[in-house]
Amino acid sequence: MSDLRLLAGFAMKRGERPVRVVLDDPETMARVANIFQAPQIGEPQLVAFRPERTVEADEWFYLELDEEDLAVMIGPYRDSLAHSAGANQLTGEDYQQVESLFMNTMDGGLVFSKITPSLRLEDKKFIGFGTGHPELIQHQRSLEFTGRVDAYWRGDRLYFKNYSTIRPLFSGIEKYFRAASDEEKTAFLAHEFFAVGEGEIKIGLRAAKRIAAILDDQNIDLDDHATQHKITAYAERYPQAGIVITPERKLEITTPHQLSSVLSLLSGRYYTSELTGEKMEAREAWRLEK
Repeated sequence: MSDLRLLAGFAMKRGERPVRVVLDDPETMARVANIFQAPQIGEPQLVAFRPERTVEADEWFYLELDEEDLAVMIGPYRDSLAHSAGANQLTGEDYQQVESLFMNTMDGGLVFSKITPSLRLEDKKFIGFGTGHPELIQHQRSLEFTGRVDAYWRGDRLYFKNYSTIRPLFSGIEKYFRAASDEEKTAFLAHEFFAVGEGEIKIGLRAAKRIAAILDDQNIDLDDHATQHKITAYAERYPQAGIVITPERKLEITTPHQLSSVLSLLSGRYYTSELTGEKMEAREAWRLEK
């Protein structure tokens, strides 16, 4: 694909309508392309996206996109570059609306960089030394270009590091993010297996994701008495976790900390090290691939 013309664009939102402005000045484009490149990702670095997980520095989440996802999430970006001749021109008035920088790649994909408020330079003055001597440099309505790749699309996969960062960039991506609804959170705490205090227990986003994962796990049936027995026996093997079992054999939840401990228990995060024999708590837990 050596004859591919590299183009970049700025994605903006005015209200609910996305507006894309193409950057195709050859000199600027060459400098951008030299910095803003597709990441090199090998299979060992890939992690199928799960809301309750995080990735290490060298790992990437990925989503498998079907044709409908591609049309909604990626299609507008591809179309804007394919029809760059009629693209809107970026003006100073659009400066605060810029949401991301995106560019096509030599392998036929797209790279995306989120523009956060900290990258917008409204009126900044610097003393620069690039010419060999100090000089005053003024930037007005500028965007700091980091070259950081927040998302990379190629074929039927979207790669990214952090869901919250890229969420505003892709319409419809919310369907891959599962957090318990208010109704599900209320029903979860109201389950007869839990002894919940009278005060309100605030459930943040992280806990809501963990509750959703537990509710979606067909192997965790909180209505089954045999499962309840396994859970209380599991809790009794790890008293360090501070989980309180009532005389009625229920799990006590009266504080956010107790809720977190119970969620860790139900997620199987307590274990004993085979090497040291110490009782441990895993920050995250997921099934090993078969």
